[in-house]
Amino acid sequence: MKKIMVYLILGFLLEYGGPAWSQEWKSYVQTIKTAYVKAYALVRNALEENVAEDEIKHNLRLLYGCTPIRPEEIYRCQKALSLDLAKEDQQATNKIERLTLKIIAEERGLTVLGAARELQRERLNVKGYRLAKWGISHNWVTEAFPEEEFSDFGHPVIDFSSGATDELIDFFCFEDQILHKKVTINFYFFKNQLFQVKVYRRAGDFPFYQIISELLKEKYGKPVQEKVEPNNRLAMSLWLGDGLNVIQLSFNPKSLLFPGVTISYIDTARENELSETRKQREKLRREEMQKKL
Repeated sequence: MKKIMVYLILGFLLEYGGPAWSQEWKSYVQTIKTAYVKAYALVRNALEENVAEDEIKHNLRLLYGCTPIRPEEIYRCQKALSLDLAKEDQQATNKIERLTLKIIAEERGLTVLGAARELQRERLNVKGYRLAKWGISHNWVTEAFPEEEFSDFGHPVIDFSSGATDELIDFFCFEDQILHKKVTINFYFFKNQLFQVKVYRRAGDFPFYQIISELLKEKYGKPVQEKVEPNNRLAMSLWLGDGLNVIQLSFNPKSLLFPGVTISYIDTARENELSETRKQREKLRREEMQKKL
C-alpha cells in the first residue's frame, strides 16, 4: 500500500506540483502538432484530387485562422513537425512548407524570398541553457560552468514527508544571482542526458517576474503566449523555439515545488521520451498489482 501511495504522489506532483501553468507548454505544442496534422490531411487529399494550388493555400489559411497557431510557428517548426509524416508523403509536407511561406509573405506584404529572410532572422534556437546544450552528461555541464559549486548529483525528492525520489531523473544545481537577487539553477537529466533547466527564485514577486519577462523579450522576441491572472496572482509567458523546444517563464507564489518566479528551458523531444517511459512503467506496475488481486 505504501508503494502505491508513493506512485500516486509521484504522478500528482509531476503533473500538478510544478510552477504556474506547468503543463501549458505541453498543451501549446500539442495544439501546433494537431494543426499540422490537419494541414497534412488537407494538402494530401487536395493533391490526390488535383486541387489547384491557390485553393489549397486558401484552405490552409482558413485552417490556420481557426486555431491559436500563427503560420510562422508552423513554418519554423516544419522540420520537427513533418519528421514522421514525410515518410508517408514527402510531397505533401513540402507543399505545406511552400504554401505556408507564401501565406506569411502575403500577410507581411513581402516577397516569398523576403519573408524567408525575415523568418531566418527571427529564428529562436533553444538548444540548452547558456553553454550547457541538450543531451550532454552531467560531467559536461560541470565543465560548462567551471567556477560554480554544484550540489551532489542525485534524484530529486518528490515527496518530502516520505523522502520518495524520482528514480528516472537525476539532477544537481548551483546558486547564482540575477539582478542582484539569489536564484537556484537546477539541471535535470534523463538517461544522463540534459533535457531541462529551471532557474527559480522562491522569494520572487510579480515585479521581479515583470523585469525578467522584459529581459527575455529583448533577447528572444515576443512570446507566443502570455497570460496574467487578475490581481497578478499567476502569470506565464511562453517562447517557442525551432524543434518545438520551449522557454517558459512562470510566476506562482503558491506552487508546491517551485514557488515564486521560474524560468524553464525544455528539450521537448527528450521530455516526451521521459513521459512515455513513465507511462510504460506505470502500466507494468498496474499489471503487477492486478496479478496480486
